[in-house]
Amino acid sequence: GDRTLVANFSLNTYTIAVSANPAAGGAVAGGGVYAHGAAVVVTATANPGYTFVNWTEAGVEVSTAASYSFTATGDRTLVANFSQILVPGGFAQRGLLGGFLLRRFAEQLLHPVQIAGLSQGAQLAAFCVGVHG
Repeated sequence: GDRTLVANFSLNTYTIAVSANPAAGGAVAGGGVYAHGAAVVVTATANPGYTFVNWTEAGVEVSTAASYSFTATGDRTLVANFSQILVPGGFAQRGLLGGFLLRRFAEQLLHPVQIAGLSQGAQLAAFCVGVHG
């Protein structure tokens, strides 16, 4: 006899994972599970003191736009990379190199103007308080 057959098809789904590097650099959105062929938009928003650099996948740059659009054709793991903004007067808070640069700048600035009764270190401390205070 006759038979009725039913074929059920479904689109593949893919996981789009997004993360921020460093985590303190900003927020990311748009990750999730998408059907094959779906339009995906991932976005990166830098936190204060940071700027967006690029999106990478397995260490390879895939976009320099903070809002990156593509079609879902497979699982993807995307990283939004952020860079810390260095501002004048903030070098001492940026690690050894920054502290060294601020110290050298302060030494050069203070060298011709010696404050009577204060050591060079005390003058440097006074300058740093003035810059950060």
